[in-house]
Amino acid sequence: MLKILLVFVVFAACDACRKIHCPGYGTFYKKGPYKHWPLPDCPETLNVKMHLYTRSNRNFGQIISASTIPSRFRTGKRTIFIVHGYWHANKWFPKMKNALLTKGDFNVITVDWDSKSFYSKAASNTRTAGAAVAKVAKHLVSHSRVSRQQLWCMGQSLGAHVCGNAGKTYRLRVVRAGLDPAGPKFKNNRAAGLVPQSADFVDAIHTGASFFGMMTPVGHVDFYPNGGKQQPGCESFWKLSHIYGTATRLLLRCSKRARFVLPDNPSIKSFLLGRRRCKTNDVQLAEAMTVADN
Repeated sequence: MLKILLVFVVFAACDACRKIHCPGYGTFYKKGPYKHWPLPDCPETLNVKMHLYTRSNRNFGQIISASTIPSRFRTGKRTIFIVHGYWHANKWFPKMKNALLTKGDFNVITVDWDSKSFYSKAASNTRTAGAAVAKVAKHLVSHSRVSRQQLWCMGQSLGAHVCGNAGKTYRLRVVRAGLDPAGPKFKNNRAAGLVPQSADFVDAIHTGASFFGMMTPVGHVDFYPNGGKQQPGCESFWKLSHIYGTATRLLLRCSKRARFVLPDNPSIKSFLLGRRRCKTNDVQLAEAMTVADN
């Protein structure tokens, strides 16, 4: 009898190591692309917090959740979630939020989550942080005049994979600009994070592939400024914040109608390697990464 009880206890313990149930979000398993990953924390443990900003409350956010739609929420308007990455609290949130609200009459929702675990755990937590975003998105579609086609998500580093997992849980219209999608744990395990199937349209900017980013395509369109790796002024390993800031700054510039260019000749490799400069006949990728009003 004691042996049977011991076997049962061991089996139950092993089963608990293979899955975690998060009430309201479902059960997350150690299998498939996550077989060798630690189990994620549930959203409550991650302390996921979301705040809504609109043109009528640019400077003070209202708490938004899967059960609360704030009074300033703009029904029928595009709703854009912006998500930070690993150890990158929210320093870039204000500039991106303001740029988006200048560009259009949007609902901008900042997503803050505890990404300061050791990296493997933080990578796994993109699953549950994504589930939290998906739950709010689904609630908005069900209880306000927002359609799924008006749901967008923009994420930096691990935040790009939060958006990706949100879209796989509740398919979004657009994951626009995965900003330097994190590479470790993902570049050789694409199904674990941001993929084209995360939304009807996915694009990304890669500027830090030499460090913690990746060259692996994750979207329908992937941009690789300066070849996607080492950026001017970011040569040092210790300038990681500058590297990851590059993709964010590029998108902010695009919101002001800056342009990406490609050379109007077959020598794209020479262009990417910096062996030739832009010429007047180079092709402008106008509006390629902008947030259009329609």
